[in-house]
Amino acid sequence: MKFLHISTGDTKGAFSGAYRLHRNLIDCGHESFMFVGNKTTDDPTVLAPRKIFQSMRFALEKIFSLISKKIFGLEIQVSRIFKANLGFIPTAEMLKNIRNVKPDLVIIYYVADFLSERQLYEIKKSTNSPVAFYLMDMGMLTGSCHYAWDCTGYKSGCSDCPMTSSSIIKRNISTKWKSRKHHYQAINPVIVSGSEQLSKQAEQSGLTKYLEQTKILMGVNSDVYSPANREVAREFFSFTDNHIVLYFGAQSVNDRRKGFTYFLEALKILPEMISPEVLSRILLFTIGAGNPIKDHNLPFKHIHLPFISDQNKFSKTYAAADAFVCTSVEDSGPMMVNESLMSGTPIISFDVGVAKDLVIPEKTGYKVPTINSYELAAALANFVNLPDAKRAEMRTNCRELAMQVCSMERQVLSFQDLAARLAST
Repeated sequence: MKFLHISTGDTKGAFSGAYRLHRNLIDCGHESFMFVGNKTTDDPTVLAPRKIFQSMRFALEKIFSLISKKIFGLEIQVSRIFKANLGFIPTAEMLKNIRNVKPDLVIIYYVADFLSERQLYEIKKSTNSPVAFYLMDMGMLTGSCHYAWDCTGYKSGCSDCPMTSSSIIKRNISTKWKSRKHHYQAINPVIVSGSEQLSKQAEQSGLTKYLEQTKILMGVNSDVYSPANREVAREFFSFTDNHIVLYFGAQSVNDRRKGFTYFLEALKILPEMISPEVLSRILLFTIGAGNPIKDHNLPFKHIHLPFISDQNKFSKTYAAADAFVCTSVEDSGPMMVNESLMSGTPIISFDVGVAKDLVIPEKTGYKVPTINSYELAAALANFVNLPDAKRAEMRTNCRELAMQVCSMERQVLSFQDLAARLAST
């Protein structure tokens, strides 16, 4: 079968999930192409506008940001939302790139700062192919914000956005919501959610609740993310067999969605819940921009590394750890939970995002039901106080569940089945 993926980027950050599925489909014998606004790979199956249009896109985005800052002052996040789906690439250039691709299914991901919903409709018309929106966050479910937090405006029109006091921006966000609803009805996409949480949000959104919906978890390469690499990985990072390694990773711990402050507070509480012997075994392993733990005088051994972009090296971080700690408080994933599970590494997480799907209490980790530092500390204590044999059993459980529900092969098969079914209707 033939697939066409539409994404703002290919291999960097949030875009990597789209590129992985694209390559996984090729590896499994399908034809697959991507069309992106920002190409960072030399992969010939990734299509992009001519360089002049890519440069124009970046220039227009920068100009728009400067104008927004001038007009709206400190409401920078709002200005980002406002421009999120304006469409910075001419429609004719977009259609020129994809005209020779005749896909069985078009899969649309994150397209902020790249294509508008009107242009997505033009893709539908040009290809005359079924379309799926693959949700990685709430960006396609709202008037443009990617995480609604406690706001429920996306259910009925985003008519009074709480992120801004500007009546101009409020009106434009509401107009964007209405434009999306009009074009979504014309495109008639299948909504594919990457987690149960996103599925429920899609069922509630006034933009998508009337559309066909399904759930397909993000797939992980079981050869790259593997517990078989555990001994080599621990040696690579200089961990001993005696260490109980608690791993925390995020591109930016300053992003309040990632809940790092809860982790920090839990670490301050944890020594009160464990014996001195267990405390002496704990090693904190953190990855990301900056080193936010070093100034807090915590009684744990600690190793920090900057964020690792190389996937083969990055995969070792999970295999080397005893548990991955995910403290996201507003998230649709993160993908790190899927990767940890495939690596056979238990997860300690708030009951948020894809943890709802993958963290089975005392089987594949611990799920903290409320966003609370004390309860997070209690979950950490429960884990580190386990016998080594029980933690080993949990590692086996993680790998077995991952192979069943979020392997690369499972994801590819799900999209293959979806494309075949839509082609027959």
